[in-house]
Amino acid sequence: MDLQDKEICLLSEPFQGLDKAGLNTCLTGVKNLAHKTKIIVFSAYLDELHNLNIPVYSYESETQKLWLVTKNELKLLIKIDGKTICLASDEIEYIESIAGKVQIVGKETYKGNLTLRELESKLPYFYRCHRSYLVNLARIKALVTYGKNSYGVVLKNRTEIPVSRTKVRELKELLKGTI
Repeated sequence: MDLQDKEICLLSEPFQGLDKAGLNTCLTGVKNLAHKTKIIVFSAYLDELHNLNIPVYSYESETQKLWLVTKNELKLLIKIDGKTICLASDEIEYIESIAGKVQIVGKETYKGNLTLRELESKLPYFYRCHRSYLVNLARIKALVTYGKNSYGVVLKNRTEIPVSRTKVRELKELLKGTI
């Protein structure tokens, strides 16, 4: 990363497709570079950005608003059977609403009492791809077409999630350059 003589360095998805060793090398390189120049990183990997100890912002294209995302906003607290469970956003694959109750799916599945709308506002890098689904954009591997008006996304864990045909164009824009 011999860019220290540049005033601003723009990095787009520098963490994509890296294994743990590659991720650590990239994080170290970006940290070292941050001491020498201003860095703007565009990435779906919010937890990794927070590990850089730099301010992290999220951009909402519909409202054209930019806001600071604190590390606490990437955590989701769920009350289940009298216990409070804390999940990091990168531990969640997708969230599904079934009969008004949400299921939060990651390595384990949790049932919560929040609505999809409430969760959508709490999780900045999740996308409402269907009336019953919020999907973690960082977990999407492919966007597929099943027929003329039938679409879906395939997650990295091979789960397939339906995508509303009214959401396909916006989702393609969000994923441009990442899959």
